[in-house]
Amino acid sequence: MGSLLITLEGNSLTGKSTAMASLAKILQDTGADVLTSREPGGTPKAEALRQEISALRKRTDIPLNVKSQLVLEGVYAARKLHIEEVVAPHLGASRERRSVMLIDRFIDSTFVYQYLEGGADLSEVLSLNAAIVGDMMPDLTLLFYLPEEQVENELLRRQEQILHSRAENEIHPGDLISPADYLRRQGLYMQLPEFFSGLGISRQFAFIDASLSRENVIAQIVHILISFLELHTEFRETVDLEKLRGREGELGKLR
Repeated sequence: MGSLLITLEGNSLTGKSTAMASLAKILQDTGADVLTSREPGGTPKAEALRQEISALRKRTDIPLNVKSQLVLEGVYAARKLHIEEVVAPHLGASRERRSVMLIDRFIDSTFVYQYLEGGADLSEVLSLNAAIVGDMMPDLTLLFYLPEEQVENELLRRQEQILHSRAENEIHPGDLISPADYLRRQGLYMQLPEFFSGLGISRQFAFIDASLSRENVIAQIVHILISFLELHTEFRETVDLEKLRGREGELGKLR
């Protein structure tokens, strides 16, 4: 396996998209073949499904368990398209290409929203994941969080920003979440390493403090990625470790 799949997970309003764009630029500057994407979405048909899923989540006339099941089916239908049309071609059907894929939300958001929150049947989620994701499991997952004591102020500040900068149809229900619900959902994301370990599924997670400046957030990520690559030599031909170390030094001067 030579291709590297990195996912960025966590609550809304933690700067995942901004961090992904910065990380992609840094990796491209080292010579890596990088592609970014997001879920639900990533292809025209999957983006259309994303809109349907978003509308479904806003409905209040459907029992939670029924809604969760419908959303689960929609998410994996979109994911199948995304993997077949974008992820697998870039990484290689057998993960043989020397390339990097960065995805804003992937399987972990499904486990949080549909299983841990929505009550979907775990065996069904695992079955869908095995059938559709297969070998396209993340090699490294970055979990973005806000420190508990900063959630209320940061949440209000970031919510005010999106209300003034986004069209109404671009605002996700999770963007306007209350501090209490935000912390509850964040706690579910933070439990994911233990959750997968309990299932006997080996995963690599790293926590990212999203309350820091953009420069410090990306510096955290680069440092974590360097440590990961030092341990996983199978990706040495995919990402130039020495050049990445050089970028870390440059970032240190900007902090």
